[in-house]
Amino acid sequence: MSRDVQKREVAHRVFATEFADSTLSFSEGDDEEARNYVVTPTGARVHRLFVAGILTEVERVNDETRRGRVVDRSGAFVTYAGQYQPEAQTFLERIDPPAFVALTGVAHSFKSEDSNRVFTSVRPEGLNKVDAVTHDRWVISAAEATLDRLAIFEEALDSELRGGDLRAALEAGDAPVPLAAGIPKALDHYGTTMAYAEAIRRLAVDALELITGERDELRMPEFAPDAGGDADIGPLPPTGVQVEPLGSASATGIGDKERATIQGGSELSNDEIRARRDQLPERMERLELKDDTVVTQSDSNSSSTTSREPDLDNVSGPPRRSLTYEDIEIGDLIGSGGQGVVYHAEIPGTAGPDQIALKEPQGQNQTINDSIIESFLEEAQSWEMLATRERQKPRWQDSEYIVGIIATGEKLPWIAMEYMDGGSLDERLADSPNGLPLAEALWVGECLCRGVELAHNYGIAHLDLKPENILFRETSEGKWDVPKLADWGVSRELAEQTGTVEGLSVRYAAPEQFEPQEFGDPDMLTDIYQVGVLLYTIFTGDAPYTGGQLATMRAVVDGEEPTAPSELREGLPAKIDSIIFKAMSREKETRYRTIGVLANELHTLRETVSARD
Repeated sequence: MSRDVQKREVAHRVFATEFADSTLSFSEGDDEEARNYVVTPTGARVHRLFVAGILTEVERVNDETRRGRVVDRSGAFVTYAGQYQPEAQTFLERIDPPAFVALTGVAHSFKSEDSNRVFTSVRPEGLNKVDAVTHDRWVISAAEATLDRLAIFEEALDSELRGGDLRAALEAGDAPVPLAAGIPKALDHYGTTMAYAEAIRRLAVDALELITGERDELRMPEFAPDAGGDADIGPLPPTGVQVEPLGSASATGIGDKERATIQGGSELSNDEIRARRDQLPERMERLELKDDTVVTQSDSNSSSTTSREPDLDNVSGPPRRSLTYEDIEIGDLIGSGGQGVVYHAEIPGTAGPDQIALKEPQGQNQTINDSIIESFLEEAQSWEMLATRERQKPRWQDSEYIVGIIATGEKLPWIAMEYMDGGSLDERLADSPNGLPLAEALWVGECLCRGVELAHNYGIAHLDLKPENILFRETSEGKWDVPKLADWGVSRELAEQTGTVEGLSVRYAAPEQFEPQEFGDPDMLTDIYQVGVLLYTIFTGDAPYTGGQLATMRAVVDGEEPTAPSELREGLPAKIDSIIFKAMSREKETRYRTIGVLANELHTLRETVSARD
């Protein structure tokens, strides 16, 4: 290979008011290519940012530079586009504010020429026009990221460890690497108080209430990060991170503080949340900050589970491991497609999982184009982030629908992943030509929606959902096998998704993937369309359009309605037809607004079917 490809960091979500309070930046090295980080007062170590807000104004700084202000209700992000960001510069020159936009870029801080005041900005990598729904999703994901960070920050602040000792304890306690590095720096630099942390927590909850219509404006922090003194912090999500001095008795066990139950009041009462559930985006249903406990979706659905549903703990994804390519013994070929090939492999002489699957680019032992390497590494980055998020979040303990990542390579790109012993959906449909049994089909569809939902909540659309990419883990006899999503090779962060994608699976592609000029760029709603096609296939045994590629493309773009599933298979409820055809709407705006709403529809129908049977 002609060069090494540096792994790009996932773009963070933080609110503008905390980003504006950030005065600490550092570089991880002395060379020109070393990454620069901005550290926020609550410890977010930010290299890249993703923001969805309202572009309120564009200012011409000079002949070569434009400045834009993107507002998120808590404050404004400032972005400068000059000669080295020509696409962003052109975007700012042509857009007519105000407009909803998505901004992805590199965090930057600088001192003003006439004072010692530190300002923050975002150097744009991508600027795109979006809609209000995307903005609402960003608010929810930013609030969640803030609350998750504060849960670990509170543990760190209570521990009284500082500096290198705190970082070591955070790393040993399984804190995410950016927070293990950022929180100690934040406490040393800002002296952040619990009162400031509580103000940021309240800001995040207020932001959620704005989305639900409970509140008209945010209550903003009224003091600097080091002011306000001590305070009781309100409800926070549970965290599995333990912050204890290395070598202490509790450093390897459960800490004294039980995080599953959180004492204290919350601005959102149980009755208010339940009364307005239909108004909430799917992420708000996942993040129920209750009077005295934080619950997961599995709590609310526990009474309706059937005897066929498996225990997801038995199919949990494997933990991240430190592996080299030489540690892996490659076995038989499992399959290939696009630019990748997958092998059955083993890790000899180690504690499990002994069996894994290994994915690497086609022609790994030959000269590989740099663009293929970069594309493969982007897939590994997105996939690993989602798998890690699913494993690390206690409130997502009912979610095991992303194929787990064990290790990845960089200079020689490869992905060691969970071995899925139950085969693919494609193989199962070959054995069930009329579709899966009704209750199982509804459950599989709901599981797929939950896996896609997790990706959407982190700004990632899959964009290539098809039976070959749905893999199964076998469970105990009498239980349904668990489907998981694989192959994130087409996925992109939404702010960077433009135009069509290569390597489309035509039978499962949405209209916008063929004609983006007419239907808009592929995005989260594209996944909803593709899930609709998958549901059609799961219930009937075949895709809705089965002609040649050109005929299929024309049928999709023209919005031809296929034969209703209930007409192809006796005994299917008519409700299935309406669910599938709504998801497969030609126009994005008439599809389900979120994948979570579609999941809930399937769950409700499954409960109805179970009660009837």
